[in-house]
Amino acid sequence: MSTPPQETETHTLALSREQQWVVHHTLVATADEYLDDDEPVPPWLLTILERLEADEQTITDRQARNLKTLLDGREIPEVDAPETRAVCATLEGVLED
Repeated sequence: MSTPPQETETHTLALSREQQWVVHHTLVATADEYLDDDEPVPPWLLTILERLEADEQTITDRQARNLKTLLDGREIPEVDAPETRAVCATLEGVLED
């Protein structure tokens, strides 16, 4: 039995430091919300967070889709909106390839 493409196909995200910060902040805030609700933090979220902190820029197809959904569904402070839109555009681009 083979691993589904969403789990094995990887994408490289070339994010600026500002974009990485916005993604990191959103992931940490989301993880905190899960913990505040006594819910387990989704493994994909922790994996992306760990990769960002290790300065790794690859994520799986599924992680990219989950991150895009998360960023699209969160209320983002206006100051972070341009970077968030840029990250979403980057995710859309890598998912279309």
